[in-house]
Amino acid sequence: MDNLELAQLITTRISHDLSGMLGAVYNGTELLLEDMSFAQESAALIQSSSENVIARMRFFRQTFGLSKQDDDQTENYLKTFSMPFSLDGACDDNLKRSLVMALTDYFYKGAQITFLSDKLIATGAALKDITPLKDILLLGQGDVASINAPAFYAYAFAKKEHKILQFKQSENTIEIRILMEDK
Repeated sequence: MDNLELAQLITTRISHDLSGMLGAVYNGTELLLEDMSFAQESAALIQSSSENVIARMRFFRQTFGLSKQDDDQTENYLKTFSMPFSLDGACDDNLKRSLVMALTDYFYKGAQITFLSDKLIATGAALKDITPLKDILLLGQGDVASINAPAFYAYAFAKKEHKILQFKQSENTIEIRILMEDK
């Protein structure tokens, strides 16, 4: 995958992830204009959706952009999901953040994501077929669809940083080791 194709995937993915929340903001303002009796409900919808958009934008800027924010935005990003995702440990670089984003697509009832020095472990109640994720993270090959953008980015970022990703799955747990390439 070339850089242009990866940029297109990431842009499409970000647009997809924000469109629903921005639609809710629009619907809330439209409801306010039509019927003020729904002002309290509309304001709550607008407030909640706006907070989620802001949290995701900060996370995307930190993960995919050149932003050097001091405080990690991953926990705030995970709070934007309706299912419970929690984070334990430092998510302190773009590789780890992109792996977290990729994992949120495969645990459809939420998960506990734990970072240790050289690996992350994600455990949840329900896991989708992880074959596409595994193929992308290990081989850099798979379905070129926006849903897979975080995994392709993680693979590309690992290669750039001379790192190797190792993948292990058991029941409803995924373990991804992050190792330095042998030179």
